[in-house]
Amino acid sequence: FANVNFDLAVAIAQNVGVAPPVSGGSQVTAASPALSQLNTNFSPESRKVAVIVGTQFNDAVVIPVLNQLVQAGITPEIISEKLGAVRGKNGTLLKVDHTFLTTDSVVYDAIYIAGGYSESKQFSKGMAHFIYEAFNHYKPLGATNEGKLWLEMDAIGESPGIVMSDQPDWFAPEFIKAIAT
Repeated sequence: FANVNFDLAVAIAQNVGVAPPVSGGSQVTAASPALSQLNTNFSPESRKVAVIVGTQFNDAVVIPVLNQLVQAGITPEIISEKLGAVRGKNGTLLKVDHTFLTTDSVVYDAIYIAGGYSESKQFSKGMAHFIYEAFNHYKPLGATNEGKLWLEMDAIGESPGIVMSDQPDWFAPEFIKAIAT
């Protein structure tokens, strides 16, 4: 181990009761610009976004946002209370890809809480867990309509990486920027 990391070799030797090495170590640096996330291409392309939607969602806001996400190369996946389809206020149907039982927030690069309603306590519990887990993993969160209420709890909405608005022409580009970074 001394050829890999001298300090680690000393700690191992002390813990197993043998004489520590007197020399060793690697000349490799601890940081590599090639591996740094700061030197990456900040692009939203190929990112996957969970879109949490309840019944009677505001399709006049949600559909333009979804269209802009797709145009930016982002794959939105609809999460709702039940598989099948969820209907918006103006009758728009969105195919539901997952429920909280069939997916997890760690699979996504960002979360968009589009709004709508559910009377199910189980759906509310699943959504709360999903949102807080994503927040704790520092994923960008966006919300429109009733979805903003979830991010306003516990002042999450004031944190970096959180985008909230009911104006799709402002919200979508800002959310896409957050996803890219």
